[in-house]
Amino acid sequence: VKGFSYGAAFDELMKTGDLRIEYAAETKQLARMLIHRRVSVIIENPIALVYETRGIGGFWTKVREVTPPVSARPAYVAFAKKRPGAAEIMAAFDRALAAMKEDGTYDRIMAQALKRN
Repeated sequence: VKGFSYGAAFDELMKTGDLRIEYAAETKQLARMLIHRRVSVIIENPIALVYETRGIGGFWTKVREVTPPVSARPAYVAFAKKRPGAAEIMAAFDRALAAMKEDGTYDRIMAQALKRN
């Protein structure tokens, strides 16, 4: 996706000119470019790719995921500091997320979210 960094190593590789780079504005556009063979490979967050390809019938029967990943980076949830009660909301969120991870709810949600069509 245009304007997104996939890590320093990949960014440096892109600067060499050894790759022909095609850009897209969004994940769904990348997915369509791949299945219509306009590109040979795409790089995308796997969770975003699963979500965005749900409306593209048979997407996962036409492609394969390769390993290792190009990069792996943490994701964050942000809360506006100026929102009234932000500290309490953040603390409640942290407690609820910890409880969901402890009792397996988080893993069940992620497994459902990552089901491929």
